[in-house]
Amino acid sequence: MTSGPPRLYNVHETSLLLRKSVSWLYQQSAAGNIPCTRIGRNVFWTDAQVTAIIADGSQGPKPKQVPKKRPALALAEIPVPKATRSRILPATTTNIPRADRSISRLYRKEGAA
Repeated sequence: MTSGPPRLYNVHETSLLLRKSVSWLYQQSAAGNIPCTRIGRNVFWTDAQVTAIIADGSQGPKPKQVPKKRPALALAEIPVPKATRSRILPATTTNIPRADRSISRLYRKEGAA
């Protein structure tokens, strides 16, 4: 007795069997991550291919990952963005606008006297 051709599932039937989205099936088959049968532009899956996808995806429980603790940084080691450096540095006559320089000199003379 000869058996007929294998049963081919289209993308919608396969997505129902695997409980995955249609786009996921197209992406994974295009990348070659899952077995498929291409006939022209159409993509199909046989029973054996669906079983292989399920078998490849089966895995045991993953071990719990413990987050790594990073050592605390000293204040001097923390990088400061360039934009905030100008706000941290003391004001000098070079970073005071020209109109305010004369006023700041007046205040320096009053404070010193």
